[in-house]
Amino acid sequence: MFKSIIGDEDNFKIMNAILSDVLNKEVKVKRYLNVERKVNNKKEKGKTLDIVLETLDNDIIDIELNNKFDKSIKIRNLIYFSALYSETKKKGEKYQKIRNVYQINLNFKQNSNLEKEEYILKEINNNKKYLDNFKIINVNIAKYKSNWYNKNINKDKNHIYLTLLGCHKEEIDELSKVDELIKEVRDRMYQYNEDGTLTFTLSEEEEIELLNSIYYVNGLEDGEKKGKKQGIMSIVKNMLKLGMNEEDIAKISKLSLKEIEKIKNKK
Repeated sequence: MFKSIIGDEDNFKIMNAILSDVLNKEVKVKRYLNVERKVNNKKEKGKTLDIVLETLDNDIIDIELNNKFDKSIKIRNLIYFSALYSETKKKGEKYQKIRNVYQINLNFKQNSNLEKEEYILKEINNNKKYLDNFKIINVNIAKYKSNWYNKNINKDKNHIYLTLLGCHKEEIDELSKVDELIKEVRDRMYQYNEDGTLTFTLSEEEEIELLNSIYYVNGLEDGEKKGKKQGIMSIVKNMLKLGMNEEDIAKISKLSLKEIEKIKNKK
């Protein structure tokens, strides 16, 4: 939903609203940039960011969508952000003119009581900034929703667009009654899905991995079969976490609904 509707390259309105809320200033998107970061050698793992954009103020923003936000995700995202930051200086450009670079982590499950956390590079003892153009912002979507939705839906539009990101279909229907921009998002959401339900799809790499895992189970020795089946189970678990319909998962994985239910209930 985020990439297809909110990250629409032909319509920046909802993205402008979300970024303006996160950064506490008016933000207008100029264009979306390539999400693939370059690698320096064959052994280096590829880096594909979720969304990278440039604003009219020449800021560069990396938006990462995180279903969970643990230590491994933080390290991965920092590596991505560092790669992006190192590429922002143009050839021949003075270092003093390097642009503001932000990473915004939109976290749908974050173990924090804060709505938003901002990180910059500073000297430990005297709190002096090391750099002015480097910032990581963690946004706790679930916290915004719990703090805002129930008590303010008809009173205050502050943070309404961040709240939108944590809402289910019925809640988006309610929000659309008080905000025209959210109504536009809702209508486009129904265009993608007739019943208005948001569905999650696998990336091309994940789909290939899943299909290969299923294909190679046939004809393998018992030990290898077990390993491949573990891979299928792991991917099915991830699809369940993303909220995919169990019947759709069954079609993709070639597993029965009973097998999927067993995976779902397995601790």
